[in-house]
Amino acid sequence: MSGKYGSTWLGFCFLLIASCQFGVQCVRFLDTSEILQRNCSYVRGLHANLIRFITKEGFHRDLEDTVEVTVTNSPIPMSHFTSGECFFAILGKFRPDVFVDPYEIEQNPVLYDSIRVLNNWTDLENPMWLAVSNTTVFVQLTAVPTGNLIATVEVKMPIHFRYQRPVSHSRLKNRLSSNRLVSGPINPGGYVAVNIPLPKLLLRCENWDLMAVEEQCHTVPAVCSRHGDKDEMCSWISVPFKSNSKGNTVFIPVGDTDSRVLVTVLTLLVVLGGKVFLLMTLVREHRRHKIQDSQPEPREHLD
Repeated sequence: MSGKYGSTWLGFCFLLIASCQFGVQCVRFLDTSEILQRNCSYVRGLHANLIRFITKEGFHRDLEDTVEVTVTNSPIPMSHFTSGECFFAILGKFRPDVFVDPYEIEQNPVLYDSIRVLNNWTDLENPMWLAVSNTTVFVQLTAVPTGNLIATVEVKMPIHFRYQRPVSHSRLKNRLSSNRLVSGPINPGGYVAVNIPLPKLLLRCENWDLMAVEEQCHTVPAVCSRHGDKDEMCSWISVPFKSNSKGNTVFIPVGDTDSRVLVTVLTLLVVLGGKVFLLMTLVREHRRHKIQDSQPEPREHLD
């Protein structure tokens, strides 16, 4: 009996520990800019959460953000959010490893209505080690207040990862196994970790006292609206929020220079095979047309 009860108690303890760990993961949020806005009355009473996930696989993925803002005893009247006088936005900055295609945004009416790429020029073709542009994205959020809930907005944005500089995987593994390389950006599996930092959550009201805001609050310069002039800048309040992570890490494959000879030979064979096929097709079609042209046309018989 003691063995039975002991195993039951052990199983209960294991279930309790697992449940607590799961609960911590579900409710674990990390404060971001709370210290900067300690004396800012405009964000007092605003409780913001941002949940971020990255979906899909490979070099082309989707960045999905869910923003939820609730209010309790805020100095900003709820009617200002209902009328559109006050609104929120997301300002995200990416490293050269990642970019957002502005032409892809412009061709999608849903994305174009809320997302704006602030770069004057975006490098779309070069790999990571040749890229010269960072991507800054402005996303204007549409708030529909309901009770104490100001906004629950879901933003889905396509992002693209650049090709990394290829390395010799065998040399990398040898250096790791011989402890000559303790750690590095590339893991033994041939993948590099690319970090996507959290964005800033911004707040702006049309008719507030800008001098009073800037005296007591940490402000961020950004475009005034999604469809406004890119050169027209406004001061936004950086709203503290809690998130499910400090940032997302994506592992991107790195090319193996050990396979350079094999890849080169296979590429040449495929290209030569394609050229031979095209040449044979052209010769065959030329002969067919030549035979058709050499045959006499049928004569018409007169009754």
